[in-house]
Amino acid sequence: ELMTTVMQYAYQHNHLYELDSRTLEEFLISGTCFHKIGYAARRGKADVWIDAISPSRIFFNNMEDSRLWDCTLIGELHDMTLSEVIARFCKGDEKKALRLKEIYGNIADTPRYHSYDTLSGDKFDTMEFFSPSSPHRCRVIEVWHLDSCERLRCHDTLSGAFYKVDIDDRHLIEKENAQRIKDEKKGSYNVWRAAGYSRKAACEWALPLMMQCISQAQLCCDLLDADKTRMLIDNVLAEGMPRVMDAVAEGRSLNDGSL
Repeated sequence: ELMTTVMQYAYQHNHLYELDSRTLEEFLISGTCFHKIGYAARRGKADVWIDAISPSRIFFNNMEDSRLWDCTLIGELHDMTLSEVIARFCKGDEKKALRLKEIYGNIADTPRYHSYDTLSGDKFDTMEFFSPSSPHRCRVIEVWHLDSCERLRCHDTLSGAFYKVDIDDRHLIEKENAQRIKDEKKGSYNVWRAAGYSRKAACEWALPLMMQCISQAQLCCDLLDADKTRMLIDNVLAEGMPRVMDAVAEGRSLNDGSL
């Protein structure tokens, strides 16, 4: 119910019903369409915004998979005013603002003239990669690319979880392993607990194996005394088996008298 409410809110304040209709038109005409989802401050509030991006402003690597699973690079061409560039990228740093003015030194924040051919698609058909569509705009190139890096694949035998960590965090894994080995020598936990089993769960896991042995003994003892056989089985399940399992896990001998 909460997710439904959130989706409904996103649809309403982004006017997605209209946006989806226009996007479907673009897909039917050109065979491709793009939406972009982001979090930003617009129209007096910080929220999640969904934009339809013109295919003329999108670039990506060569792909053969229709599911786009082989996409390793995708980007968008932005045309912003100098004020928008400074507001978005300087983050309150005056030095960064001055540096951005130097980079876009030939761009006037106030346009010298206006073009009113706004319903024509010529500027999109003739769009260049490094030059903005208007002289008073700054070309900003947004690029997302997939990088590979060296990581460690870890298996936590205490919880059974598999996960990955950065190679720089290797010392943390080694520290944790050393601490667990130290705790195990102190008898803080045994192999069954390290594997995530309580004593009861470990007994239940080993019960089928124990029952095979007990059933063989029962076939012989039933001929002698059924009551004593049942008491023997109950005693093995309740006391003997957990002690044997703990002894094996802790490396103790089974005939040292501690059982």
